[in-house]
Amino acid sequence: MRYKDICLVMLPLLLLLFFFTACDTDLLDPGTYTPDNADARPTFNRTGLVAADGNCYPGYRNYNIRSDRVNLSWTASADDNFVCYKLFRGNQLVHIFYDRAVTACVDSNLTHNTVYRYAVATQVRTGLSKADTLTLKTASLLPPDVKFRVNNSNMVILSWLDRSDIPGNFKIYRNNNLIAEVPEYLSKDPNHVYSYQDNSVQQYLTYDYQIKKSGTMDETPLSDWLFGHVYVNYDLHPPTLLSLTQISLVPEVFIEWDDNCHSETGFRIYRRAQGAPDFLQIATVSGWSQTEYTDSANLAIGTAYDYYLTSIDTDITPVSETGPSNVLSITLTENVNVTWQVALLDSWGDGWNGGYLTVYVNGNPVLSNITLNSGSGPLYFDLQVQNGDQITTYYYAGGWPYENYYAILDHNGKIVAESGGTWSDPGMSTPESITTPIIVDLGGPAPTWQYLFTGGEK
Repeated sequence: MRYKDICLVMLPLLLLLFFFTACDTDLLDPGTYTPDNADARPTFNRTGLVAADGNCYPGYRNYNIRSDRVNLSWTASADDNFVCYKLFRGNQLVHIFYDRAVTACVDSNLTHNTVYRYAVATQVRTGLSKADTLTLKTASLLPPDVKFRVNNSNMVILSWLDRSDIPGNFKIYRNNNLIAEVPEYLSKDPNHVYSYQDNSVQQYLTYDYQIKKSGTMDETPLSDWLFGHVYVNYDLHPPTLLSLTQISLVPEVFIEWDDNCHSETGFRIYRRAQGAPDFLQIATVSGWSQTEYTDSANLAIGTAYDYYLTSIDTDITPVSETGPSNVLSITLTENVNVTWQVALLDSWGDGWNGGYLTVYVNGNPVLSNITLNSGSGPLYFDLQVQNGDQITTYYYAGGWPYENYYAILDHNGKIVAESGGTWSDPGMSTPESITTPIIVDLGGPAPTWQYLFTGGEK
């Protein structure tokens, strides 16, 4: 065969190889590519994985989502010129299926309590159809967060929060021996407080407790040993008042204290304006492991206040109350620093790919070249501001900038400016720099600004 004839034969093959290589580049972001002949995108089957609000609770309960793997399935392709399915985790190709009938797989070797963004795409002879995406979080295996107290009958009461996502019961160990099992609370309330009272202890002895959640498929590690271990002796002491902090011009005072005993059921907080003859009780804190409180009742700028706390035991009738803690004072001033935040997100889940953001307060850079190196976020950066400060930003676009999003949040967690879409739907557009200053206004219910930086007026 002549050299020219060989070239004529090889040329179409080389062009076809070049075309598929180009398609693999587009696969890194399949949502941006739509060939003319694509019939429909494959669709992930979400039933049994996520609820309507995106919560993964259904998947945790039926084991479709575990700590190290997820079960995925999708609708079959209807394209006549079907070549294969391609499954991506982030922008990494993890599986290829050449059989049209294979529409399910198990993605394993994952990390617990981690958000993963999946995409499934159908490759046809001329490219890809639109890809469907699905965001899931693997089940958490964090152990319970355990607290304790010793009541006036010298019994140990344990309490804990469930920080895992797995189904199962709680196993309670004392001195490494299993002593009880507590069923889980079948609700999606992450703030449900579990408790167990150990009545088989003796006064003046020390015990070690640990708790883990154990299920059919997975179990958490044991919780940390309780600090200092548990010495069984009813002993009610006043707390130590640590600090008073003015947190805004509402005004409010943030109170922190140390718990000096393990027998209280809560605390009482007392306050007086300096110069007043008597302290008045302003609040009762019923959480016996709580060590902070925000006072916002009838405070005035320019006034000095004194505070103290007591420990109480409401299991006793009448209620037992200690003497007062130390006294601390604070004067509420006109101008204070508050903490705002800047949050960075990425809709695809692979970080900002070289993009970054600089935030200026009154023209001075206070957060320089901050970025999201990997994942979807949100990644938060603290921003100290005062009333009347002016905030601007400079956004530098890296690779895939239309996947980026950032928001500025006030001290109440409300979004005062955002760019690149919305919090619930980031990556709708390429973010922009904020050049019209956001004016920090701490005197009202919410800050004011001139523009919401998604291209339209507020």
